[in-house]
Amino acid sequence: MAAFSMSHLATAASSQPESINTLFEPWRCTRFRSVPASELVVYNPRTQLSQLQKSTARKPRPHFDNATLVVFVSGGCRRATDSRDARASYGLYFGAGSLYNTSDLLDPALPQTTACAEVEALATALGIIRFITMRYAKFNSIKLVTDSRYLVDAMSALAPDQQKQDSVNGQLRPPAHLDRLMALRKKIEAMENDDGIICQLWHMTEDSNAEAGNLAIEALNRA
Repeated sequence: MAAFSMSHLATAASSQPESINTLFEPWRCTRFRSVPASELVVYNPRTQLSQLQKSTARKPRPHFDNATLVVFVSGGCRRATDSRDARASYGLYFGAGSLYNTSDLLDPALPQTTACAEVEALATALGIIRFITMRYAKFNSIKLVTDSRYLVDAMSALAPDQQKQDSVNGQLRPPAHLDRLMALRKKIEAMENDDGIICQLWHMTEDSNAEAGNLAIEALNRA
């Protein structure tokens, strides 16, 4: 059962952020590269959301980057002796004790695989992010933390520039769950083009994404 309900959507407004790439790599940005890793993501109890901290020449001490929102997403699968009894789940972590933290089992009609769970984690996260950005218009730079190389590679391969390059090189190979991924890619592009909200995937290790993974496990344990 999900901990967060999206039944109260409102009208959003947002300012236009800078144009950036599909993947977020802190070391590429001068605002973030000098911030210690242990201080880069900080929970804001006022909003119950996690944000990045930045460092600038005028204010070198790490401080909130008010435009950023960090969400940790994870999917998992528990296989039984009979593969027909496998169950998959996802977890979304916004911060310690956040009301937005969410976990749930995959719909039984979906493939009960880790890959599908990672995709559904992203889909659910995007829906909650839309609600949050309607409430807080300042958030227009979204970082989606995942330890899934599959998800990072698949979404990167669907970027228009990468599709063009792979086609030239003869390397265009459709990833699993292509239709669902294409729909999510279009949703991300619409958020950027229509509302100025840029969503990026941020690849981390499994240990760094443990809280979201634990939420996914909790959903399996409830089954």
